[in-house]
Amino acid sequence: MIVSKDLNDSCARTLSKDEWTKVRDYAQRIVLCPEQEKEPCRLLHKSFFSYLTRLEKKYGRHQVILATKADFLAQPQRRVQIYREAYQKARICNDAKNCMLIASSMSGLYIFDLDDFKKGRQWLRRFDQWLSVYPDADQKKERDSLVAYIAAMDKAMQKLEEKGQGKLSLAKKREKRLALRVELTLNILERYEHLAEDVMIPKKAKLKFNLNFA
Repeated sequence: MIVSKDLNDSCARTLSKDEWTKVRDYAQRIVLCPEQEKEPCRLLHKSFFSYLTRLEKKYGRHQVILATKADFLAQPQRRVQIYREAYQKARICNDAKNCMLIASSMSGLYIFDLDDFKKGRQWLRRFDQWLSVYPDADQKKERDSLVAYIAAMDKAMQKLEEKGQGKLSLAKKREKRLALRVELTLNILERYEHLAEDVMIPKKAKLKFNLNFA
């Protein structure tokens, strides 16, 4: 692949330590923002995205800025769109670390938020591939948690079919998975305690805190 000088320059650029400190500070404040304080939380989100936009104007459509933005978007399909762009940019830049982190985020998004196990498994395979290129002990634990969640759901669906309900339709499987999700997610959360070790984050918030820092 022939990469232009402009693209090489874009790939080589990275945020300053002070800029990343500010991003981290925003992220921690958002994750810890009490749900009942809707207006302060909304304004905090707005300020954070304005800051990311300023960084984007300075550094361009950098994969780390894009992935960080996607982490905090509310709409799952919009998150998918931004993560895909970030992933493609990371691949072009030969950025194995962020390819691995974005594949991790996409796996969790499809499995937990969109309940699309087919695409979740596809991204989980990419996650596995990048973990072999860029090993990370914490992300390996996250990968194992996702695999455990899928296995538990598959086993539950199999038991329902064996009880005489026959082959479940996709819609029925999603309905049953939704009913099982709370119990299973509580178990999975116990295995997510490695996330955000450097900040005091309530257990319920840990699944949301998955920043793709460079």
